[in-house]
Amino acid sequence: MQHTSPATPLGLALPRVAPLHRDFGVRVTGVAPELLHADAFAEFLHELVDEHSLVLLPGQQLDDAAQLALSRRLGEPEPNPQVLALDGRIDPFVTIGVRGTAPAGDGDGAAHLPWLAGGREWHSDAWFRPAPGTLSLVHARAVPVVGDRTAFASTRAAHARLPPATRPLIAPLRVLHHPPHRQPARPKPGHVRPHAAWPEAIEHPLVRTHPRACHPSYFVGSHARAVVGWHPAE
Repeated sequence: MQHTSPATPLGLALPRVAPLHRDFGVRVTGVAPELLHADAFAEFLHELVDEHSLVLLPGQQLDDAAQLALSRRLGEPEPNPQVLALDGRIDPFVTIGVRGTAPAGDGDGAAHLPWLAGGREWHSDAWFRPAPGTLSLVHARAVPVVGDRTAFASTRAAHARLPPATRPLIAPLRVLHHPPHRQPARPKPGHVRPHAAWPEAIEHPLVRTHPRACHPSYFVGSHARAVVGWHPAE
């Protein structure tokens, strides 16, 4: 695996890149904190994401300002749809996890858990947007000792394993997406629906092509319900 590391200031070691899995993902170590503020390093990360889909940078200590600055070097941050729906604020941060996520003043946080359960199932980020984001930047602030792991899968690798004759057959298909089945149709009285910004349903192509890397992949998850035009039995 060969990658051109970004130019670094005098005295800083070059990052090291190692594979995480035979199909996708790399681990980047030896990243000096100063590199996170360099445009050249952001482009280096973008190239790694283009080629490997998942990039892990262990040991980085980022506060909100540093994480947002790095995000802006990678692209334009999108607002958190939950915060936008609840109080109209533009906030690019999303907290992953169900504990402690109920709105302030709500004594029954458990009533909101069904709305947040979708994040605990296999999903593609930002499926509810007409144009899903290019990438997600996740920072582990607190990691539980047991359970609650975040897992990743490569739908690009899955698509690459398809028989050549199958790929053109599924290329034109479109899929209907709507909130995960665990979420109730309506919130309980007196409770705010955190995901009120989600559409009832939205269509996406089954196969999406990455705009930079040009690799095709499935766009699926627990929110993908039916192929448009197909009978449920199919």
